[in-house]
Amino acid sequence: MTRGALFYFLVTFAFLLNLRKIEACNGYKTKLHYLENCDQSSVIKVAKKYNVELTKDCELIANGCIETTGFQKAYMRATISKNGMVVHRIEADLCDTMSQASEEAKHYLRLFGLPDKCPVAASKNCQDSSTKADISKYKRYLALARGLIQIEARIEHENGKTCIKAETEITK
Repeated sequence: MTRGALFYFLVTFAFLLNLRKIEACNGYKTKLHYLENCDQSSVIKVAKKYNVELTKDCELIANGCIETTGFQKAYMRATISKNGMVVHRIEADLCDTMSQASEEAKHYLRLFGLPDKCPVAASKNCQDSSTKADISKYKRYLALARGLIQIEARIEHENGKTCIKAETEITK
């Protein structure tokens, strides 16, 4: 897998991870059907009320918490499906990927409460309405994302596992 493809996945996952119900930015609407840990014993836990708003100015405003028991290793297997068809499968060492990520990618990961380097200490990372990201340079790609998108990420750590599932729908 190329670094570019992995960067695309990480940014897409961070973006979709945070969508609830929004209508703005180039006329697109999106609704998060679910965002959940597959298992309550996950090393990384996403708060049930974690959400994000997309303003008419194409700014994402994050609000909620992500908690981790900490880890030194993170090997991920993920699947992205669109309209019921698998469009991408990813296997990657996330710690290695994060160490090689661009500053822009690290900014988006931090913005959404995700770690940007390993090891990761036990922590609870919360965002509020002051947490904003301008995504206007990506608004032309919303047409490509249109449809029902499902993500399932399974991550193996040295001290346990994480599983996160999300489903969102993007319409115009």
